[in-house]
Amino acid sequence: MLQKTYPYYLANEAVAANTDLEVTDKFSGEVATRVAMADAAAIDKAIGYAVDAMRALRVFPPFKRQAVLEHCVKRFRERYDELALALCIEAGKPINDSRGEVTRLIDTFKVAAEESVRIDGEIINLEISPRAKGYHGYVKRVPIGPCSFISPFNFPLNLTAHKVAPAIAAGVPFVLKPANRSPVGALIMGEILAETDLPKGTLGVAIITKNAAKRLAECLQALAFADRIVVIDGGSTDGTAEIARAHGARVIEQIDWPGFGPQKNRAVDALTTSWILSIDADEIVSPELAASIRATLAAPDADVYAVDRLSSFCGHWIHHSGWYPDWIPRLFKSGTARFSDDLVHERLVFDTPAKRLSGKLMHYSYEDFEGVLRKLDTYSTAGALQWHAMGKRGSFGKTLGRGAWAFVRTYVLRRGFLDGRAGFMIAVFNAETVYYRFLKLARLGEDARR
Repeated sequence: MLQKTYPYYLANEAVAANTDLEVTDKFSGEVATRVAMADAAAIDKAIGYAVDAMRALRVFPPFKRQAVLEHCVKRFRERYDELALALCIEAGKPINDSRGEVTRLIDTFKVAAEESVRIDGEIINLEISPRAKGYHGYVKRVPIGPCSFISPFNFPLNLTAHKVAPAIAAGVPFVLKPANRSPVGALIMGEILAETDLPKGTLGVAIITKNAAKRLAECLQALAFADRIVVIDGGSTDGTAEIARAHGARVIEQIDWPGFGPQKNRAVDALTTSWILSIDADEIVSPELAASIRATLAAPDADVYAVDRLSSFCGHWIHHSGWYPDWIPRLFKSGTARFSDDLVHERLVFDTPAKRLSGKLMHYSYEDFEGVLRKLDTYSTAGALQWHAMGKRGSFGKTLGRGAWAFVRTYVLRRGFLDGRAGFMIAVFNAETVYYRFLKLARLGEDARR
């Protein structure tokens, strides 16, 4: 018997978006099952996933592609009767003809499994003249891009197999659109492929920049394992965009400044990958963290993951002062999280618990005193504007009191004294940031009353 409903598959994962498409029994005319119907957004997402998956499948080794195809052969045999019945019901074929088409499906995947380990290339004899004696050539075959397939309603298994099996053998991502009248066989095929070790998803990195040339090359080099990198640049004049492009990133220039949260969401929205890592241009993914991300994406068990960030202040790694431990959610499945719209101190908003990754995210947050002073001014101004928009008001008394409390909290309660001179400087910096934030907030209130 057929299942009551069938999902469609994106990035090798089931998506039960709806049950909008009715599949009728061609003999009785009754509804045999319902399947999920992809809309335009899902189709665009599927195409984006296929494009982004090129790198992952290009390096997916032949023996693993062979294992995927052999798994399909095994499962097709185990579900032989189900596949034949589905074809009989949805395509209206006699049962013997349906069984014959399932057999051809199995044979096609068997041949593809054999070819997957020798499709790489071939040696050609070039001895076409005495001068070419002993000459040989080697043909190297590489996938050049994703494919899009459609399957007809009358041979939904056989002609789907003739497209899908060679694509897997060659390491080519694809988007398959089965016929509306007979989609079940292709969806069962998708279910079986989802059981395999095909790459489950692609990773995109979202970065925002403005005059971030100092650390950007090192940041991007550490992200060589990612499938795609998008950089939203806010009008850099120090060669930031050129460095990003030289490392293969897609650069989008957005010179209007909506705030940190909205700008990061622009970077997230520019990615079509199934997973997104959001980092700053002054953050470096350690080799251990990179390995943890790769291992996690191979078998994810959560939608959001937090990273262990270790920050430096003017050349000193900080292990206290409220800066460490610093677990921040940064890796998430596409569509499960977004940044808040805060002008500064934005946060990732999501619904499910975040799990933790191993390895450090190295944060070169304040490299010199000039940078400290620039960020003090930027953060205090943005904080004052944000709080003023929320209806908060400042005063001279609040300015002094909150600034002093920020120093005590950082240096004493958060044990900044254990970070030595750097801990004292951070406490002063925090106090000054809070002091100027409230001072600017008070001035904004005065201006509003005039």
